[in-house]
Formats: sequence, C-alpha cells, structure tokens
Amino acid sequence: MSKKADKDTIKYLNRQTVLRIIREHNEISRTDLTEKTKMSPTTISAITADLMDAGFIHEIRVGKSSGGRPPVIFGLNPSSASSINLNVTPKGASVSIINLANEIVYKKEIISSVYNESSLELLLNESIKNALENFEYDTELIQGVGISFPGLIDYKNCSIIFSASLHIENFDVKKVIRAVLDRNIYIYKDTDALLLGEYYFGIDKKYRDVIYILVDNGVGMSYLHNGKLFRLPEGGFELGHLTIDPQGELCRCGNRGCLGTMISKVPAQKRLSDILQKGMESRVEEISSLKYEDIIKLYLEKDPACSIVIDEQINLLGTTISNIVNIFNPQLVILGGAFSSGGEDIRNSLKQILDKKALKSFSSTTELKLSSFGINSALLGISHEIFTHEVYKFIDLK
Repeated sequence: MSKKADKDTIKYLNRQTVLRIIREHNEISRTDLTEKTKMSPTTISAITADLMDAGFIHEIRVGKSSGGRPPVIFGLNPSSASSINLNVTPKGASVSIINLANEIVYKKEIISSVYNESSLELLLNESIKNALENFEYDTELIQGVGISFPGLIDYKNCSIIFSASLHIENFDVKKVIRAVLDRNIYIYKDTDALLLGEYYFGIDKKYRDVIYILVDNGVGMSYLHNGKLFRLPEGGFELGHLTIDPQGELCRCGNRGCLGTMISKVPAQKRLSDILQKGMESRVEEISSLKYEDIIKLYLEKDPACSIVIDEQINLLGTTISNIVNIFNPQLVILGGAFSSGGEDIRNSLKQILDKKALKSFSSTTELKLSSFGINSALLGISHEIFTHEVYKFIDLK
C-alpha cells in the first residue's frame, strides 16, 4: 500500500469513527469527540466540517458554556440517508421508509396474498414502487433495500430457499428488486429482523444472549449469541417444523405433527370450531373472520371456549420455551406475534411453566419479555443493518 493510500485510509477510518460516535450519542460537541477519540482538536474540526459538507451531520444547537466559548452540538442529519424496508407475510407486506435517525417517515400496509412466485414478485414490485412514489428526496439518498420473509433464507445469494407459508422455493429476491431499484439488497428471515430490532431499540444492552420466538401464522425462532445474530449459511432454527406429534395434522412442509400445526392462528381456529360444534358456551359467532388476537382477547375476557383453546396453546408454548431454554440457556426470551398482545397475564402464565419445566439453574436466570415494537421491530432492525453497512462501514484491512 502506498504512503498516500495509507494516509487516505487513516483519514477515512478517523471519519468513520467520528460518525459512529455521533450515531451512538445522538448529539455531541467537538470537545467530547476529541476526548472520546483521542484525536487532536484540529483533526476533529476537519472531520466534522467534512461530515457537514457531505450532509451526514448538522449543528443542532449551541450548548451551555463552562467558562469559555459555548460549544456547538452536532447530531445526525436524518434526511441525509434513507432505507426502504419490507416485512413480507402471506397476507402482504409492510413497506416503510426509514431515515438515518431510525425514524419511520413513511409506512403502508399493502394487502396482497402470496401463494406462488408470481404473486410474490407482484407484491415486491408494488411495494418498492409505492415507496419510491412516496420518497420526498433524491433517490440517490436511498442506501439499500431490506426485506424480511418467513422461511429459509440464503443470505449470500439473496434468495429464499424455501417458505412453506409463502409456497415459495428457490426464489431470487435480488433479481426482482434490482429490476425496479438498483441498490444493495439485504434479506432476512422474519424472526432475525424482529430480533435485531428488539436488540438495537427495545431491550437493555446487558442482554447478550437472546432468543426471539414469533407465534402468528406459524412459529419461528432466532438466536442472538454474545450480541451477534447467529445465522447459518442456508437457514436454521425452524422451530415451527419441530415434530411434536408424528400422527398429527399434515404441515405445509409435508411432514405431520409439526409445532406450527398445533400453535398459531389456523390451529386455534380449527380447535375453536371443534369445541363450538360440541356445544361449548362462547361469545364467538363467526370463526372465519376471527383474528388470532381476537381469540386471545376473548380468552383474557374468560370466554369458555376460547379459554380452552388458548390454555392448550399456552401449555404447549410454555413447554417449547422450556426446552429451548434447556438447550441455549439464554439471558432473555422475547415473545412476539399475537401472544404478545395478551400482555402480562399470558407472559406470567408462560413464565410459570418455564420455571416449572426448565432446569432451575437456567430458568432462574432467564427472563421472559414481550415484544416492544411489534412488526416495527423488523423494519427498524433491517434499517439499522443497512446503515451500518452502507453509511457507517469501516474498511476491511485484512
């Protein structure tokens, strides 16, 4: 490497260090930047001027004087960079635009059933075009597109290996998105994105080993180990396809008795229908239009039929969580999806099962919390990753 290249590299690394510290603290003065980076005041002045010229930071206000000239307080310029983020489900997509301050400046729910490759391609095209139509700045400020899907993800090749709920196999996401917008594409398993959002924005940073469990249209799981998302090259942690009853109902994956056929929306509706046909008392009149959250709400209101259904699912889910804790011994388990709408009553019921069935040395140190942001966790988690790689990235000197 030439001497000039060495100087340019050091200059770039210093710039990125300052930018990352401003990101971490939200607002900070030159004096504090000098103290935290150990760079000279002259270097900090040059770097902040460069970042202001590039539009990434701006002067927020003038701070209080401690005897000399009042300090200028810097912060990120939210409009200097944006990301387009999607959370895809069998029912459609949540599409959002998120700025550099991790603020959701635009969000829309696009309802469009996904049942094969062409329907997914149509949904992705419509979602990206919708975001672009509602983007108020130069599209060059869009740093990347991030999308979360249920199923097995090939992160390296940016494709969906298999998704039972979307009826998709070997789907090239990058090809579809690049046809609409030429940007770097980031794809995630749905629970990976949800876990990242909770980790960066929802929970205390003391938690370094975290499990996220999603119960909604199926059952999913992701794992954060020592503060890093644990991912296998071609997917993993398919909790919903854990065989519970070999003679049970046929799952969309082709096997019988998977956990997802016993816990989630459709099993709850089927079980409720069976109970009502036997004459059990209930306030439910029409099952087909009933949301999963509606059944849980009626359970909390002591509806007899819904109480049976949700009690059964709570017992199975609590046992599942106990088994996961016995395997991973995490500091924290986060529950997302419809069950998180049940509040502390359901959380307490699950924690009682966990305390009873998991190893006591594990359960005594494992906390159980409900999701803080719901689906927004996925959108925020993806945007954080995009900005980390596109705006705050360092040069790999290896």
